[in-house]
Amino acid sequence: MLEGSSKSFSLTLDGIPFEPRPCFNWLPQYRYGQLAYQALQQACAARLRRRGDAFELASGAVYDGTAAPTRLVRPVLMDSVLSRPDWIGYVARQSEGLLETLSDGEPFIPINEDVALIVAREQGSEQLLNNILSYMIPASQSLEAMLALAGGYHGASPATLDEAHGVRKAAADSLRSALCRLYSLSDPSRLLIHSAGVGGLIEAAARYMHLSKPGYRSCILVPEYWDLLRCVLTYSPGGLEVVNGREASEFPRDAWLTAMARPGVDFSYISYTSNPLGSTVPHTTLLEAVDAVAEDALFFIDCTSVDVEQRSSPAVVADLLRFFPRKNLVVTKSFSKEYNRGHLRIGYALFSRREVAEGVWPLMAGYPPAAASREALACLLGGNAHVLEAYRRISREAEQFAASRPRIRVSGTTSNYTSLFFSTEEECSDALERVRVAYGDRVFPGELPMQGGGSIGLADGEVSLMSMRRIPFLPTNALRLLMTETSIGQFRQALDG
Repeated sequence: MLEGSSKSFSLTLDGIPFEPRPCFNWLPQYRYGQLAYQALQQACAARLRRRGDAFELASGAVYDGTAAPTRLVRPVLMDSVLSRPDWIGYVARQSEGLLETLSDGEPFIPINEDVALIVAREQGSEQLLNNILSYMIPASQSLEAMLALAGGYHGASPATLDEAHGVRKAAADSLRSALCRLYSLSDPSRLLIHSAGVGGLIEAAARYMHLSKPGYRSCILVPEYWDLLRCVLTYSPGGLEVVNGREASEFPRDAWLTAMARPGVDFSYISYTSNPLGSTVPHTTLLEAVDAVAEDALFFIDCTSVDVEQRSSPAVVADLLRFFPRKNLVVTKSFSKEYNRGHLRIGYALFSRREVAEGVWPLMAGYPPAAASREALACLLGGNAHVLEAYRRISREAEQFAASRPRIRVSGTTSNYTSLFFSTEEECSDALERVRVAYGDRVFPGELPMQGGGSIGLADGEVSLMSMRRIPFLPTNALRLLMTETSIGQFRQALDG
């Protein structure tokens, strides 16, 4: 039980109010943020009372059956819904009156100066729930909003919201200036910071393509990051062309370059270091792909995953943007993996074209909370040598594992994920079951390996990465393994057990 209120407790200043789980990897941090967000959802739902056809935020928890269903409750960052003369909010940009159309009662209810609450209609609100609002906010803001609710506080005056918006913008601008210096970028308008991580940037880019060219055609080398596939399938399900073979021992250079160069490709995406494979695109092949793609096609290069050899370092990214000024590139990174700060939800994008950055910005969730921007800036100034060294230790263990298991092919050893390829699907399934039996109730959710063979079809309702059981396009004889200081040793013990 936490004592105090939002006025006296700050997660940023006072720290996490319980011992964090000792595991050096970004994923537990991310899961912690997700759990905090889900707790805030539940707290908001308990405080909502139906009055007529709408919900209102009551002064205390409601237990009489009138509370809103949790699945309809969306806490969002306040900048997601605010509009300013020089900037239109993430939600308001979609269409006139969208919030009024898809939400019950007030379009949004301020909980405090950083967090607002939207309650969606029971019917017809899937667009709002699935495709418009970023799903998660930083952990510190979730907890502070929850404490505000627990203390009976909600609401904020327009003047307070204006002031808080200015504080968020100032903190984000300081972070952006530091990032521009790091990447030798003279035009700050070509660097955008997102408060929903790189996943939010992918979604914003997919919606930008949908608005500027409905039915756009995409070229994706697979297997690839599922959230990217989800966004592309949501906004242009008939325009997706996949190129198979990234999991092969030899990178499928010719097939990929041929597909990239085909007339009519409007959007292409590649993760420099792959989730789920942990392997990195050969740099010369990446340069050839930039050459091959049409000038006006948006080429999204995702450098989110850790690469202990630093093949997507700031100097490499800066050179990429400088050498191809006529191409339409967006290169993304985040603080989740490179700095082990998955709870911050801060991602950033560098654009080769200012007008594309200006077109994507109104589709984003606005400025991150000031505390998150300041923590990210402190990480940037402090460097990430300790993170890289930890992953190098993990990489050496992965290399030793690969050398001791010649019947298992390890796709990559230098990132935060890898995939293990077995001789048969049966051997793969048996290995997964051994890990589940040994560790299934003792690891953090998401650390269990995931097998390939999943469907790319979108299920009814909200699609969640956490609900996935298999990974699309990854072969069924492969397991994706999270690279942590304990996972490889645990996997070896389970196989030997």
